Amino acid sequence: MSNIFGTRYPIVCSAMNKLSDANLAIAAHRAGCLPCLLYSEPKEIYKFLNETGSTNFSIFINNEAYESNPNFAKEIVVIQPAFVERVAFNHHNVIDMFKQDNIKIITRTNIVQPKTVKQSDIIYLKGSESAGAYGSMTAEELINAYKELTDLPLIVSGAIDSPAKVKHFLSQGASAVVVGSLFAASAESKLDIKIKKQICELTATSLNTEIMPDKRTIVIDQYQAKDPYAHNHDDLVKGIQGQKGHVFFSETINSINRIMTVSEIVQFLMYEYEPQLEKH
Repeated sequence: MSNIFGTRYPIVCSAMNKLSDANLAIAAHRAGCLPCLLYSEPKEIYKFLNETGSTNFSIFINNEAYESNPNFAKEIVVIQPAFVERVAFNHHNVIDMFKQDNIKIITRTNIVQPKTVKQSDIIYLKGSESAGAYGSMTAEELINAYKELTDLPLIVSGAIDSPAKVKHFLSQGASAVVVGSLFAASAESKLDIKIKKQICELTATSLNTEIMPDKRTIVIDQYQAKDPYAHNHDDLVKGIQGQKGHVFFSETINSINRIMTVSEIVQFLMYEYEPQLEKH
C-alpha cells in the first residue's frame, strides 16, 4: 500500500512527549508505520538510526526544544530524516534550512488559517477528539476546511481506534492517520506496566479530569500539577516515570482492554485493507 510516507501503511505513530523513545519508534518502523522521535532527545534518535539504519522517520520540534539546543538543528541536516514535524515553531530560518536539504515539513494545527500552509509539505490536523487537544474543531471539520484551503497532503488525528475510523478518514481525504493513545498503551511503550493495566480497566467517562478541565486525563497517585498546562513538560515526565503526574488519553481508552504490541495494533487497524491479516 503506497502512501506519502513510503511506509507499508498510512499510519503515523504520534509524537507523545517522553513516550516517543527509540524502542517505540523501532516497533512502529518494523510494523510498517512512520515513527516519530523528539528533537529534545538526540540519544533516542541516534539509537533508532543505529538499530534500523533508516532515515524514514519524523522529528518533532517546537520552540522550547529548539531553543534549549539550537546546535542540534545542524545535526538534523546531517542525519537527513525524511520529515520534521513542527508545532508552535517560529524559527522560520531553521525550517528553510531543513527544506533546502529536502527534509519535508509537517505542520501540526488545530485551527484553520491560511498561513499554516506556508513552509509546509504536509498538514497534520489535530481534531478536538485527540488526547490533550485544545482546539474546538473535530478532525472531520478540519479535513473539510483544509481541503478547500490547500492541495497539500493532510494527515489527521482524532481518537482513531478502529478499522472503520481509519477507512472513514482516508475516504474523507486524509493521506494518513495519526495514532497516539493505542500506541501509548502498547507493549513497547515505556509507560509503567501498572499504568498500562490501569488504562485497560478505565473508560473515558471514569477518568479524573481535575488537572486539565474538559481533557481526558489519567491522574497517577492523585498528583496535582502546579501548572495545569504543563502536560508537555515536568508534570507529564513524572507521570511517565511511574511516579506522580498525569497522562492524556482520548476516548480511544474505551477500546483498550489488553496490552497489545505495536504490530498487533497496526494489523487490527488495517484489517479492512488487508483481510489476510489475522484479526486480533
